[in-house]
Amino acid sequence: MSNKIKVIIGIIIFLGLVSLLHGLMRAPIWVGTTEDGEWKIVYEKISVIAPAEWEGSLYWQGDEEVFVENYGLYINNKFIETITSQDIPQLEDSSNLSLVDYCFGRQINSTDKLTVNLTWIEDESVKVEKIDLKMKRRYIPFY
Repeated sequence: MSNKIKVIIGIIIFLGLVSLLHGLMRAPIWVGTTEDGEWKIVYEKISVIAPAEWEGSLYWQGDEEVFVENYGLYINNKFIETITSQDIPQLEDSSNLSLVDYCFGRQINSTDKLTVNLTWIEDESVKVEKIDLKMKRRYIPFY
């Protein structure tokens, strides 16, 4: 095997190890979905500099129009905050809604248990769902 091929293989292995270490050192993300898969919640650290800047995002993946009444965030079964419909920006065409962004803003540890209680109106009926979030690591660099 020529030296050129050895160098290329070495660089590929080095970059792979750096990517893996970068993913292990990054703060994990917390992800949860409703049982029917219509809502997805992602809670993640958004700032490298400020340790307390965490953000929660609600993703509507259903076909109908919805109106978010409120949601409540619980960490380790302890109530943290609730946001009501007055504080939530609503979009007119929720069928195209890909991201509704709300900042929960609380730093969490890898041993914490996160739960979101979500209430929304769909087809003129009120729906309530408890969504448990699970910790996931990101191994892909810059994702």
